[in-house]
Amino acid sequence: MAAADETVCKLKKSRLRRANLGREVMSQDQDAHVRTGPYPVQPAAATRAVDIALASIGLTLVAPLLVFLAVLVQWDSPGPAFYPARRVGRNGRPFTMFKLRTMAHGVTGPAVTRNRDPRVTPVGAILRQAKLDELPQLLNVVRGEMALVGPRPEAPVFVEARRDDFAPLLSIRPGLFGISQIVFRDEQALLPLIQAGVAATGKDAPDLYADWILPRKIELDRRYLARRSFALDLGILARSLVGLLRRW
Repeated sequence: MAAADETVCKLKKSRLRRANLGREVMSQDQDAHVRTGPYPVQPAAATRAVDIALASIGLTLVAPLLVFLAVLVQWDSPGPAFYPARRVGRNGRPFTMFKLRTMAHGVTGPAVTRNRDPRVTPVGAILRQAKLDELPQLLNVVRGEMALVGPRPEAPVFVEARRDDFAPLLSIRPGLFGISQIVFRDEQALLPLIQAGVAATGKDAPDLYADWILPRKIELDRRYLARRSFALDLGILARSLVGLLRRW
């Protein structure tokens, strides 16, 4: 039982890391009140125009890299280059979120990966570490299914389990970048702890994610929603891009 308690403690400490953007988005007090509404509304047309313009420019710039990575994925492992992930979007509508495939084609298993997951290909591991597998989501932004900045979209199974908590987040488009991605910018580093949690508590990886990591992400995204503004979005976007460049 002591081992399980120690693992839980480590996981909770890991998930409470904060970005320096926090003064705008979240209080230093982890138990601070989370606003339930009403939430600030940004001019939809202006926000959407900026998203389309920046995402289109981004797609144009990374298109050669995407082609190269797609070929590399197929060279490394037989199967399609892209993986269609089902996610819940604005107003609870499901959509297909595009990613470069990082796992062997056709394998099954838990939705949350574990440390040294054998399903992840060698090239896939590199793509995940550099976050390059997320580049195709620029197309989701252009198509109107996602925004550049917003709450990170989750799989239907996790949304259904916490529908009341997700309700305000589903009022806007999910984001390619967001405050929860900044704070949890290196989820791969949590995988050893999740693996230890599986061994210590008997729970599987998706349950550990749903119990310990997902609630914190929801709280962060609701804090973002309560303080949403163009200035905050620009800050999150800039911070996210700097983080990506450091990985590359």
